[in-house]
Amino acid sequence: HGNALFLNMQARPWNGGHVFADRNAVHLTAFGKDWFLKRPIAYKLRQNNVVLIDNLEQSPLAPARVADVDDRALASFMCGDVKYAWDWNVVKRETWQSELGLRGLGHGTTRLPPGGRWMPVWETSNDFAFDPQPRADHLNVPMYAATDYMADNDDDWTMYVRTRHLPVRRALRTAGVVRFGAQGAELDAVDGAGYAMIVDDLEVDDSERHDFTWIAHMPVNAKIWKLNENEAAKNDNRPSAAFERDLHIFLANSGDQREPHDGQPVLMLRFVDVCHDDQRVGEKSLESIANLALDEKNKLSRLTVTTNAKSACFKVIAFAYAYASSGGLASSRVPHTWWESSDELKIQWPLRAVCDTVRFVPHGAGAHGKDDFIVVRDGVELCALTRAMRPSPDRTPGDDDDEGEQEDDDGGLVRRWEFTGERSADKDGIELLAGRYDAKTGPPKLDAAEGLVFGGVGQQKVLFDAVALTDTTRFSASVVVKSPKVGNPTPLLRHANEWKLAFGSSNELRFKVGDTENVTKLGQTDLAMIRSEWTSLFVVRDVGVWTVYINGTPRVVVESAERTQSPLQLSIGLSGGHPQYGMQGAVKSVAVFSTVLNPARMRAMSEMALNGGFALGGNQHSADIGLRGGEPLSASVAREWDFRNESGRDGLELLAGKYDSGAGKAGLPKFDSAQGLVFDGVGQQKANYGIVSLADPTRFSVALVFKSPKIDNVARLLSHEADTKFKLELAPRNSLKLRVGAKEVIGKLGDASTAELAGMWFSACVIRDGCKWSLFVSGRARGTIETNDQIEAQLHLTTGLFGGHPMHGMQGCVRSLAVYNGTLSPTAMKAMT
Repeated sequence: HGNALFLNMQARPWNGGHVFADRNAVHLTAFGKDWFLKRPIAYKLRQNNVVLIDNLEQSPLAPARVADVDDRALASFMCGDVKYAWDWNVVKRETWQSELGLRGLGHGTTRLPPGGRWMPVWETSNDFAFDPQPRADHLNVPMYAATDYMADNDDDWTMYVRTRHLPVRRALRTAGVVRFGAQGAELDAVDGAGYAMIVDDLEVDDSERHDFTWIAHMPVNAKIWKLNENEAAKNDNRPSAAFERDLHIFLANSGDQREPHDGQPVLMLRFVDVCHDDQRVGEKSLESIANLALDEKNKLSRLTVTTNAKSACFKVIAFAYAYASSGGLASSRVPHTWWESSDELKIQWPLRAVCDTVRFVPHGAGAHGKDDFIVVRDGVELCALTRAMRPSPDRTPGDDDDEGEQEDDDGGLVRRWEFTGERSADKDGIELLAGRYDAKTGPPKLDAAEGLVFGGVGQQKVLFDAVALTDTTRFSASVVVKSPKVGNPTPLLRHANEWKLAFGSSNELRFKVGDTENVTKLGQTDLAMIRSEWTSLFVVRDVGVWTVYINGTPRVVVESAERTQSPLQLSIGLSGGHPQYGMQGAVKSVAVFSTVLNPARMRAMSEMALNGGFALGGNQHSADIGLRGGEPLSASVAREWDFRNESGRDGLELLAGKYDSGAGKAGLPKFDSAQGLVFDGVGQQKANYGIVSLADPTRFSVALVFKSPKIDNVARLLSHEADTKFKLELAPRNSLKLRVGAKEVIGKLGDASTAELAGMWFSACVIRDGCKWSLFVSGRARGTIETNDQIEAQLHLTTGLFGGHPMHGMQGCVRSLAVYNGTLSPTAMKAMT
């Protein structure tokens, strides 16, 4: 449109589909012409408008980040950081499985790529966000353990892994536009309304010279009309190796056109700097390092400017104007530029009476990690990129000292014992014992491959050094184990006589705190895994709730306020008693954390333990088992019902419609001490829970624990009966549907068969946080709705139908219902099921 100037630059972080190696790529349009093309399919770095180093590619999956941005009336600029994309080659599971020919490795059996050079991507989406959202749980999950954004099942992980690529000290691009505004408006018909600047700052992490290639893809008919040197720029204030060279490019109407016609748009590219350290560059002509080559296959032209240096600092001014034969290259049409000092560039536009000053405050002069970029006109600041830049994200777990201890504010790792690999012979901090039945075999033995091996008949034992905890109400402990005795009594981990974790008879997993014990049955998949593979078990205490996880999945919950003595005195096995109750198998590692571990982090740690070579620990992400923010779960309850207990049924009104009432009909919903509230009619039974008052109607949670044989059909699980309604329903294809006002979201219950899902208990949680409504199934996010619909501070909740067609009614069981003032964490939601 007219003389309009448009510049687009993107620095894509993790999220997004059909990703390309296009971080910091720019797209430039001026005078209605595309000059720097935005290619629709460009997986390779060299196919984008970027800077190439030594002709190397980047992984399309590696993220970048926006380091700074400033958008004002007369100038708009952004700085993008692609250091991570140069430092690391990143791939995800289906990519490396395909490339390495590893087929059929689904969830639970996936390994790291072979060869030992790959490591998990511990970084999160928030690490690359310009404005992180720490309360968004899914953005705090390491990319190695994050759910694939296109997957229907939370268990389908992206499993990003990485290996070293080309370590760089810096890889920054600053780009944007400066507008002339009203100054010289009479020239708008023949000159652009402003100009663009593109500034690149790159340095490889060594002392060698490298080829840095500046790339711009242009239309197939692009031609260089003139290359000329800006004589006025030569002065003693220029930065080292700086030089000014112009390229004037036009789009030819025919193959034999050699110069632009009157009124034809021309793009001036002025290179005012190329590299920091190579004086020889200043002696070269732009013609010797620039090349505009035709790419007939892709129907475009590729402009490249290459310099060989220790670092590159391309500084380019782009300005479009309409050619006029009476003075197409007159000095008044294009800017005069000169270096006022080594870090201050002057850009003068004579006909517009405009002189801009661009200041580059070097990264060595401050703690920002990048050059500050400031544009000033007539003493007025037009733009300033001065935001402090965080270091490039790197959450790789650090190596421990010789004692196996680590200080890590994020991770909370207090002590760890590793029994495989190089530490297999390290007996510091443990005492190995054997009872009389194992006197011949002796105590447990350390093996580089198998770890701490219990190979006796059942009276071997290991005692661990005491571990001090600052808070004995919030901590985690883990053991990585495999045992042929799973399914039989086997002591796994205990703290003195206060709590103990063990396998029990009849394929049980047992956890006991004081006098309170809970038991769960292990399935055949679990049993086979524990017998043959490294399996991670976690004991997590969050105040009065103790949860045992297998590979990050909650299995046993015990509620107990039993006081835990500090320090922890952990042990595994027996040194007395009948050997049939002793330990057999192997232990890979034991660890103690001062935080409540996040399930996603536990999943990632479990994968690492399974793959080998990666220690438990590093940067953990804590997650509250109650409300986000750390409030105890009980303190947030607005109202709750447990329909298995008579005391938890107060305030209910039970109804039955005509299809379920009368002689020979099912009648009202019924209570069962095991199943809760049972809907066993043909579909017109209903429960009216009454009114629940909310402290804040914009921030609350509703949690329903249920199971239903109608898992693949429509069934009304929960409704808020008011002017502005929300309702939760079972939906076809084993799904849940949340509807708020006129908007809805649908999420899958799971990937098991309909018959299997029909017998499972699920927790369905509806969480409102401001204008965002989220649906969770058993702690897994299933979707969100953004709406400004308001509801009153009183909820009127019901389950089922009293009228209407019975095919849409409820069948199944509701075990419990609760309303909370606040937003529940995923950990709390999983613990409910």
